[in-house]
Amino acid sequence: MEIAKKMKILSKLLEKFLCYNLHKNGRKVLWFATMTMVLDVIEDYSPLRGFKYARLDGAFEVHEKEEIFPEKDISNFLLVNTLFGTGTYIYTRKHVRQSSSCYRILYSVTGALLLSFGSVLIWSVLRSIIPANQVLFTVTGISTSIAITSTGKKYLTDIDAMLHSKNE
Repeated sequence: MEIAKKMKILSKLLEKFLCYNLHKNGRKVLWFATMTMVLDVIEDYSPLRGFKYARLDGAFEVHEKEEIFPEKDISNFLLVNTLFGTGTYIYTRKHVRQSSSCYRILYSVTGALLLSFGSVLIWSVLRSIIPANQVLFTVTGISTSIAITSTGKKYLTDIDAMLHSKNE
């Protein structure tokens, strides 16, 4: 039976990224999907190919952790693209791990908000939360702009410092 072209592409991606050997190098793979249906397909397909994985999404119950993670040897995680998933991805990146934990959290939260919502949506959500006051709207907009800009500047400064120390 001929496998659909999309499944062939998925098979190649899974073979490339959901490798058996990743855990030997201490590497993990995080798969983000915008729809849980995509994770359903990967979840059904992975055991057929012998890939170890763990799925974390809205249906995840904390008390089921021991059932879900019976092995410590999981190298692939399937995540729905959420604030948590995006923040976790940024927090675990190699270049971010070199920053202090305070800045790791700050970069993760800021990046997750910007990647998931975008600054315009953040401001519209804030506007719906705060009382209808033009001065308060202006102060909130300027404050969040300064916070986002200064966090981005600090992030780039940290990356530049890491690259500079690596080149010396």
